Amino acid sequence: MKNTSFHTNIPTTDRWNRRKIFTGRSARVFALMLLSTVIWMPPARSQSFQELINRIGSLPESRRQAIADSFVNSVPSMPFLENDSVVHFIFNNPARSVALSGDVTGYKPSQNLTCIQGTHLWYYTPFYPTAARRDYKFVTNGSDWNLDPKNPLTCMSGFGPNSELRMPGYH
Repeated sequence: MKNTSFHTNIPTTDRWNRRKIFTGRSARVFALMLLSTVIWMPPARSQSFQELINRIGSLPESRRQAIADSFVNSVPSMPFLENDSVVHFIFNNPARSVALSGDVTGYKPSQNLTCIQGTHLWYYTPFYPTAARRDYKFVTNGSDWNLDPKNPLTCMSGFGPNSELRMPGYH
């Protein structure tokens, strides 16, 4: 009688039989374990920025900056967008104050960002139309004008280079 593999009627060689990892009962047990892992795995979903703020706020202050740094390092670029119209301007900097300046503020540093207590994570969350385009800078301590270090997009204006926000519908 010819030797065949357990999942097909294709003849196998003795060399192949010695290399099989899972045969018969062990293959069924492995398949059952793999299936149960897939069934019990929680659904993947992204964390909203508000959930991040709540999570950081629930931690002791000594652990908050590490979570803030982890978030900033995990996001490939900023501003952080949610639901096609919610924009989170986020700046991780140990400044005493941070304001947003740009075309929506008349290039005045008039929109203050909020700092999450126990961190250097500053944020401001406006809503913009999905086809909007904005340019901006962060102003730290009232006088230091900074491009967004996490935003690779820049544009020129009458005040030099600015970071550029392009909403998903902007063309």
